[in-house]
Amino acid sequence: MGVGLQSVQVPLKLSVIVPMRNAAEYLPVCLGALQQSLDGGTECLIVDDGSTDDSVTTAESLGFRVLSTAERRSSGAARNLGARAAGGEILLFLDADVRAHPDTLQRVVRAFADDPDLGAISGSYDDTPSHPSRLSQWRNLLHCYIHQTANREATAFWTGCGAIRREVFVEAGGFDERLRFLQDVELGTRLRRAGVKLCLDPDIQVQHRKRWTFGGMVRTDVVCRAGVWTRIILRERHMPNDLNLRWGQRVCGVLVLVSLPLLGVGLFQPALFGAGVLCLVVIAVLNRGFYRFLAARRGWGFVALTFPLHLFFYCYTVLDSYAFNRKQKYFNKSQAASSSWMRSWMDASALW
Repeated sequence: MGVGLQSVQVPLKLSVIVPMRNAAEYLPVCLGALQQSLDGGTECLIVDDGSTDDSVTTAESLGFRVLSTAERRSSGAARNLGARAAGGEILLFLDADVRAHPDTLQRVVRAFADDPDLGAISGSYDDTPSHPSRLSQWRNLLHCYIHQTANREATAFWTGCGAIRREVFVEAGGFDERLRFLQDVELGTRLRRAGVKLCLDPDIQVQHRKRWTFGGMVRTDVVCRAGVWTRIILRERHMPNDLNLRWGQRVCGVLVLVSLPLLGVGLFQPALFGAGVLCLVVIAVLNRGFYRFLAARRGWGFVALTFPLHLFFYCYTVLDSYAFNRKQKYFNKSQAASSSWMRSWMDASALW
């Protein structure tokens, strides 16, 4: 009599990769949470990217293996180094300024185990950012709301809390180390173009512990985000109706720029002032979901106090994206004209 064999599902091995640069203040909480979640089949690699503070000694004192890029390069280079050293079938990237929930790692492994076609998955910030300042609360809750309301069939990849199958990562070539910022978004566009299944699961959550300053926020959005996003959109010739690029958000950006001169000139012409106020009302209506989200967690007083901040956020990000777009088009025209002149000169030389 033969013995029936039942197929046994072997658990997927997970490798957690945390890049860091001068993150000593965040590491005890970040790595402490991971220590409580790691099991025997999960490894955690910390990759230092040129820290000048106590990040390395802090991580090592907590018992973690630390790799090093040997010099300051980029978060993408650090993540690539961690991925090359990792032995897991699933690579989970976490930022050093987040705290994983007790079930974060389990949810990641379960998502891939339940869906063999899933190539990469992104999680979400939770709605309990740790830093108490109004700016930090507003900015981190804005990110949370964007994640929570994004399309489940994702159009991008996010490494604040994002996981990818190792073979998919290797086949895609990893992160583009030539980029200084948004290497994860750029990788996501390549994955999407290649037909890889990308998902966003809002229940895979981490707490964001970042302390934002006003100057740091503007610098991050202007230098690190808006221009790079514009470059990626121009390259892909596609602007997804998702995340902070939804049609409603694009309309709000335009309305903010229209409302400011109307309100200014309207001080002398009441009709124009009314038109400017109407623009602000439309912005508020288009963002009513976000403002209700904020009010439920911090109250309507918080919404009123941060409304001007939201308008300013729209203003400088739209202006920066527009300026970068014009600069890119001018560069492309100049490059095309130079190439055309060179081809003409070479053709003439060949005839001569």
